[in-house]
Amino acid sequence: MFIQHGAQTPRGTYDDGVNGQSPRGLFWDTVAPTGASSPWNEAALGSVYVRKLASNVAIYVKSAANSADADWVVVSMSTALLTQAELDILDGATLSTAELNILDGVLATTAEINRVADASTRIVDATGATLAVTEAAHDGKVITLNRAASQAVTLPAATGSGTKLHFIVGTTVTTPSTTIKVTGNDIMTGVALIAQDGADTAVMFETAADSDTITLNGTTMGGIKGDSVELIDIAADLWWVRVVNSATSTEATPFSATVT
Repeated sequence: MFIQHGAQTPRGTYDDGVNGQSPRGLFWDTVAPTGASSPWNEAALGSVYVRKLASNVAIYVKSAANSADADWVVVSMSTALLTQAELDILDGATLSTAELNILDGVLATTAEINRVADASTRIVDATGATLAVTEAAHDGKVITLNRAASQAVTLPAATGSGTKLHFIVGTTVTTPSTTIKVTGNDIMTGVALIAQDGADTAVMFETAADSDTITLNGTTMGGIKGDSVELIDIAADLWWVRVVNSATSTEATPFSATVT
């Protein structure tokens, strides 16, 4: 596909590897398209024309080949996103069909793409007494629990969304305890591995059928700096959990049922 200024002399045709010989497919200028004149009447069906106006940008798509102005259907944009200098960068650029097809079938929303790709928000520092976790703000993030006094963390409702949460204790819990609880009738399934402080061994605890709460008390159940809790929303009403903690006294399960 050619990308060029609409006022330039037509470059002729190109072979896109799919439809054979075709005229230009994408170009730009500042004038309205005139269906009966060049280059508008030479453009292939599906060609795109970007027109820069005084305060915004209009995009036209060629939907018919009747050599008429109506061949070009406009999709307007309320706010200009490209400057003249930015449009000039496109002059003479080329894109292959394969390159354009990379975007074909993309279903992710802007928010979903940002959750995965925005490196500036990968760490969420939680210092308050309460934290209401949401998919939009915390999915795929590392959440540092930085409060020596207790923190009450509430998970969103499990729906099978695949939301992944990773909590890391950044400040050792001193009093009384930090809790991570489900919403409604959700439950947790998984294990907790707690290192014994008196030997080079560990103790493992399983969730019960009704487990819905994780407690980090800074001693027997973990909650020491560096401890971690991972949760994944795997089904409606169900969170998968893996806890890796350390203890300073006789180890005890961090799992309990306090919500329902």
